[in-house]
Formats: sequence, structure tokens, C-alpha cells
Amino acid sequence: MELHSVLYPAGLIASPSDVIDANHSPERRHHDVCGIEWVVGNPDSAPLVRHAIERCGHEVALATRAPQYYVDTARLRLTVSSGVVGVYPRPRP
Repeated sequence: MELHSVLYPAGLIASPSDVIDANHSPERRHHDVCGIEWVVGNPDSAPLVRHAIERCGHEVALATRAPQYYVDTARLRLTVSSGVVGVYPRPRP
């Protein structure tokens, strides 16, 4: 399940495109992070999330440990690790 499919029907965001994945969005460099309604990612691995928290006032609304799947090219196998993913909304005026 994608995060925007939970936030949009609940009325927490105006559009599914309001959610920016800080780790995987190719368009993330084209956004003013302080103008992004919701940022998703890990502040330890995504500078955009760190910037949103430190300079724009985004605060964690939800954080969970999630499996991350990747191909281990050295061993030619699918590998799973876990990492913490957080959801950070922009503060309301």
C-alpha cells in the first residue's frame, strides 16, 4: 500500500502528489522543501528529510520499521534489510 492511498482518502492531503518520497523521487531537487506538505523518508539517509525537519519545522507524524528489498550484486541474490521510514507533515500555520 502506498502512503498517499491512506492520506488522500482520509482528507489529510489535497492530492496524492502532495507526498514526496525523499529517497526515491526524481523530482525532489525541483521542490522547495519548506513548501512540501508531507515528506516521507529517513533523516539518516535522506538529506531532504533532514532539511525539512531542521529548517522548515516538519515533525514526525508516523514512523515504522519497514523491509527494504534490494539485489545483492556481489552474491547475485535478493536481500532484505529493515530501516525506519517516517512521515513528516509540514506544520500548519
